[in-house]
Amino acid sequence: MNGYECEVTRAEMDVIAERAYQRTKWPDENDNSYGEDQLIFTAINLIMPLNNVSVGRHRLTFHEAIKANNPERRQQLVIAAALIIAELDRLDRIEDALLS
Repeated sequence: MNGYECEVTRAEMDVIAERAYQRTKWPDENDNSYGEDQLIFTAINLIMPLNNVSVGRHRLTFHEAIKANNPERRQQLVIAAALIIAELDRLDRIEDALLS
């Protein structure tokens, strides 16, 4: 632990719950199959929608499906935060594999 003691907020719990849901639906191997920053670009597009924009080699259109199923702004942000955690998890798995 990091030594901090504070109450967990509703937003934090919602992000953790969303990430847990994502992991039950899409296992780690699925996240590992994404190229560098694909999960981040999807999160960015949920945070700041960019319609049919390409960033490098990534096309930002997947967000439309997420938005259609989650029209509430707060839920879009919760999903985006969970996707950022998914990318951090993916990077940690890569680092762990390199160190072992």
